[in-house]
Amino acid sequence: MVHLSTYNGPGTEERATPRDIALGRQDRYLYALGQDFAAYRKPLYLRLFSEMNNAANPYSVYNADGSRRGAAHSHYWFRQAWRRTDLILKAAASRG
Repeated sequence: MVHLSTYNGPGTEERATPRDIALGRQDRYLYALGQDFAAYRKPLYLRLFSEMNNAANPYSVYNADGSRRGAAHSHYWFRQAWRRTDLILKAAASRG
């Protein structure tokens, strides 16, 4: 199982927002990751942006106090980032 997030774990800075991903600013990384997955040639389970309602995750729409995290972290951008990631990883794997 591989967990894909926007940061390297608690205490680290967010590397990309959901909006960044949705707008294609991480496409190169995602495409290379998809090729790596294809080269693995074994079943692989991807846990993509899990627990999106957990305020401890930087891609969550809400902070722990219930306030919104900001425009780059809206429900819309989260869904678009998820869709784009799925499409790019599948495309890269099919060409791998």
